[in-house]
Amino acid sequence: MNSASTRRIAYGATRFAPHEHGSSSRQEEQEDDGVRTGAFMRYYVVPGANHANFGTPAFAAGSDSLSALERWVERGRPPTNPIVDDTAHNRTRPLSEYPDWPKYRAGDPDSASSFVCTH
Repeated sequence: MNSASTRRIAYGATRFAPHEHGSSSRQEEQEDDGVRTGAFMRYYVVPGANHANFGTPAFAAGSDSLSALERWVERGRPPTNPIVDDTAHNRTRPLSEYPDWPKYRAGDPDSASSFVCTH
C-alpha cells in the first residue's frame, strides 16, 4: 500500500468537551498539525460515549466507518458531516472533527440536526 492510499478514521470516547483537556495554545498547535494530517486522517470524539458503551447516559454509537473509509481511499471523498446512530436509545449525533465539538443549539435533543459543530 502506498502512502497516497493510506487513510484513517479514528474515533474516541469521552464525557468531556475538548476545551476541558488543554489550553488554547495546545489547541492552536493541534489545529496547525491538522492541516498536515487532514490529508490522511480524521479524528472524531463521540459525544456522550464511554468505554465499552455501557452505563447511563452512554451513547452507543453505530456507524459504517468502513464504507466511509473505502469512499475516501478508493474515490478520494473524505468523510463530510458524519452522523452516528444510537439505535438502543433512538437518537443521533453529528460527529465533529476534533477539536470541534457538537453543541446543542435548539430542537429535539435526540436529533443530530439540533446540534452544530463548534470550537
